[in-house]
Amino acid sequence: MASEPEQAVSGQPLLLLVEDEPALRTLLVRFLERAGYRLEAAGTAAEALAAYLESPHRFAAAVLDLTLPDMPGLALLDALRGVHPTLPIVLTSGAAPPVRSVALPGPEALFLQKPFLPARLVEALDTLLPAPEGPPQLSSSPSTTA
Repeated sequence: MASEPEQAVSGQPLLLLVEDEPALRTLLVRFLERAGYRLEAAGTAAEALAAYLESPHRFAAAVLDLTLPDMPGLALLDALRGVHPTLPIVLTSGAAPPVRSVALPGPEALFLQKPFLPARLVEALDTLLPAPEGPPQLSSSPSTTA
């Protein structure tokens, strides 16, 4: 029987964030934590997959970069969905030209083109998940983009 994500214990959803750019990963972790989420962040698909497979039921959702150094983001998405077919996922990409032709697998997936305001990521997560308990959600200044 599948377990509920770990948020039932802490009141805050645990997200798997996979972003290979360290500065952007740090920015997103800080912003999402202030918005009431807990994060497990990885810089490669291998790190993310190892953390996820260790205990997949802990994660309420994942935020995946489509261009990772060791595996395409869609391949990582397939691996995660192989374990949890309805895992809510936000895909991001800064690829040029914009990745608009990505067929999003299932209704539990959204796409954000980089650069985006961190508040847009929170909005995407709010669409996929119940609101986290914790500090009020933050708005971002127009000059802060991911």
